[in-house]
Amino acid sequence: DDPSRDLVAELTAFRDGILAVDGLGLVAAVLGPATDASVKSVYRERVVAPRRARLREILERAASDGLFAEASAEDRATAVAMAVGSWYALALAGETPADDWPERAARLVWQALGGAPPAE
Repeated sequence: DDPSRDLVAELTAFRDGILAVDGLGLVAAVLGPATDASVKSVYRERVVAPRRARLREILERAASDGLFAEASAEDRATAVAMAVGSWYALALAGETPADDWPERAARLVWQALGGAPPAE
């Protein structure tokens, strides 16, 4: 019941999921122009939306607990995109995200929203 730890756990699950099934290849295929719109819709509904909802819930809970210094709902929505987007950005640049990427990404998101750095 610690939003900071929950954020790391959710980002760890994201990373593990991406690595387990060649997730980058899957994302590229789903987003490609040859992919039927209904397939894209199902992927967004069953994969993307639930992950974003879990991340959003964690950040909303932290905000409700007063752990962020006046981060707006829009800031939290951007932070959700930044959290997983950082993985994609590194991969697109040809870089392998560090083993501690979930902790680093969570810490940066947390601090960007005005939270005190989580205890290590």
